[in-house]
Amino acid sequence: WTWWFDNGTRMLEGRFEADREVGVWRGWFRDGTPSFEGDYVAGEPEGTWRTWHRSGALLSEGAWQAGRREGVWRFLRPDGSVAEQGAYDDEGREHGTWTSAYPGGARRGEGAYDRGLRTGTWTWWREDGAVWRTTGYEAGREVRSR
Repeated sequence: WTWWFDNGTRMLEGRFEADREVGVWRGWFRDGTPSFEGDYVAGEPEGTWRTWHRSGALLSEGAWQAGRREGVWRFLRPDGSVAEQGAYDDEGREHGTWTSAYPGGARRGEGAYDRGLRTGTWTWWREDGAVWRTTGYEAGREVRSR
């Protein structure tokens, strides 16, 4: 199947089997720039997926397994710098250390998830590198803040 914008540019392209998405699917912005690409298996996202900014720069990249995000995902800015990065467990929940950065690369935040819930100490920095805030979490609930 192929869907088109009213200006004649492709919008979306992929296949169906038994009314479910299968194989490679691709999407585009109105100007023809790619917006996403990834595989489906029986209607569920599977394998590596990529999305792009309107500028054509990579926006996100990561894997899907059984319709859930899994493993390390990166979310990028149009200049290619990493805005946020972390991993998902086999249930599609944030797990382990997640980091974020300001444009230009200075660290912005860091903390850990345990099965989708914030845990331990999370730290946020100002762009000049000074600590702005630290917050402790237990099972997703804030327990202390400085």
